[in-house]
Amino acid sequence: RVRVTLDNYRTPPIQFTGARLRRTPRTTPAQPETPLGATISRREEYVGETVLTVTLEGRNAPLTRLSLDADEKLFMRAVTVAVRESRGSTSEEVTVASGTIYRVALDGAPVRAGLDLPLSHTPAGRELLVHIHNGDSPPLKVTGLRVMHRPVNLLFIAPAAGTYHLIAGNSQATPPS
Repeated sequence: RVRVTLDNYRTPPIQFTGARLRRTPRTTPAQPETPLGATISRREEYVGETVLTVTLEGRNAPLTRLSLDADEKLFMRAVTVAVRESRGSTSEEVTVASGTIYRVALDGAPVRAGLDLPLSHTPAGRELLVHIHNGDSPPLKVTGLRVMHRPVNLLFIAPAAGTYHLIAGNSQATPPS
């Protein structure tokens, strides 16, 4: 969404007959993706669905991709990635990405696989819920996963040479245990 607000309280209103949004190329290349530590901390099997609870080594990291490892030679599954969000006294799952993963590795044919799921989410917590929709197929044997993110850089202009300290956090919060 794009919202344009014109402050014209000193002049008569302006009539618009159209608008055009043009995308300009980036002036700097995007940061390369780097792996973010992630482990499967829980696996739950339900009828037609496997739910993996993935614990991330950090929070507030802009996630870019989730890659699943599976040994099966032939499969296709719909996958949904969600996070838990608290709203008042209740907790609910919010879907942040969905897609399909697959592998076709038949004898004598080149292997075709798509095991990556693009992400564009910055989770506030350290947990992802990966729902693998098996349908009437047997559960997919996920042997591992990788979560990629783009590092966030901090840039400031120093008014003079010297020593500077970066202080982050909430001084009034209880320290983590």
